[in-house]
This record gives sequence, structure tokens and C-alpha cells, in this order.
Amino acid sequence: MVRATPNGKEIEDEFEDGSLEELEAAAQRYQAVIKGILEPFEATLKESGTSSKDLAEFVQRSARAAKGYAKDRNHLLEQLNTLKQLCLRAAKPRPI
Repeated sequence: MVRATPNGKEIEDEFEDGSLEELEAAAQRYQAVIKGILEPFEATLKESGTSSKDLAEFVQRSARAAKGYAKDRNHLLEQLNTLKQLCLRAAKPRPI
């Protein structure tokens, strides 16, 4: 129906733009929460070649992708556990 209206394409484009903006705003909020969790490990993360900000974005976007591609709930949990293990490894202090 929307496409049949005279301004259908403009309405459709506005909806997509608005949805993308909302999705990105939500992603930024989740990244901020994850970054807050990772900040105490900033020095170790830097030694690992990353930062709490960069790792937070990676975690948020990877978790979102895993959700979209998981075969089922168990597969999703396995993927998220792998992501968690990678983060723990990156945040683990190196022996001196």
C-alpha cells in the first residue's frame, strides 16, 4: 500500500533511515555498558593491542551478528561463550 501512494518511496526511505538511526543509537548504548565493564582492564587490553572502546564495539556487533546467524539457542549460547572467552583472554594480565 505504501508503495502505491504518490510519495511511497520517500516514506519507505524515511522509515529505513529512522530505523537505522534507532538501531545505531541502541548499539551505542550497549557498547557504553560493555565499555564500562571493560574499563578496569584498560591497561591489560592495551597490552593485548586493543582498548575497552574497540573491544566493546566488537563484542556488541559480534553478538548481534551471532544472534542473526545462530542455528538455534544452543548454537547462539556457544557463539556467545566463545566471544566471552576471547574477551577474558584479552583482559587477562600477562605474567611478568
